[in-house]
Amino acid sequence: FGVSYKTIERQFKANSGLTPQQYVTDLRMNKACEYLQETTMNIETIALALGYQDKFYFSRAFKKNLKTTPSEYRSTHTTIPKSSSSKLQLKRSDARNIVISNYNRVTVYRMIPKRIVCLSFFAAEVCVALGLADRIIGMVETEGEISDCKSEYRSIIENLHKIPKSNKPMPAFDTIDALLPDFVYGASFSFLEQSGIADASEFEKHGMNIYVSKATYSTLSTMHDVYEDIYNIGKIFDKTEQARLIVKDMQCELQMIKEKLSETESKRVF
Repeated sequence: FGVSYKTIERQFKANSGLTPQQYVTDLRMNKACEYLQETTMNIETIALALGYQDKFYFSRAFKKNLKTTPSEYRSTHTTIPKSSSSKLQLKRSDARNIVISNYNRVTVYRMIPKRIVCLSFFAAEVCVALGLADRIIGMVETEGEISDCKSEYRSIIENLHKIPKSNKPMPAFDTIDALLPDFVYGASFSFLEQSGIADASEFEKHGMNIYVSKATYSTLSTMHDVYEDIYNIGKIFDKTEQARLIVKDMQCELQMIKEKLSETESKRVF
């Protein structure tokens, strides 16, 4: 915001009564309580979901703020009936708690999404490659064109339902909402009201989990960001092995290209 740390800390505290760090800690502790009450996620997974790299540091922070340990809090506040806890541990579908950190938000997937909207050709191609075409209820033709997609996926992508656009480059939010998706996947500009469809929070208010292509919002992005997207979509939809094979094929193809390029003279490009 063009001000010093001390200035923004002073103004933040004057308006909220808390320092920025205290405010963030409160948000983390509230979310921790929610995870402990409503899920079977272990303490280490919860710590990572909240941005703590060390479960012991998280446990100390939790006890300092709530005067009890995470385990003690769970035992007295859980909303999961004890009679069904063993079933939750035995049945993978019931115990599913996939934690995905993306676009400065953490989402816990307790169920595999069933209705996907893809907001770009790239998003559609990833989903089709992972065998999720039957879950795609619509796509928006942005971020490239059909010829950019791998030839073996083009006919499937061409036959997907195309969502009509409004007077902007993207469809109106109501058009997306009317399809009743539970998962929306696209580039970062799609989740900004000014340039795309609506703010990310608007999708979430209407029960849609979002996933944003990392290379469209991170700086100095590399192919590893693309791989991370594929791995994450694979985790969300229980297609981890397919995701691994797709990334492996991409890495092999890139290595072949690098070997070919090593035999050519370097070019200066503007």
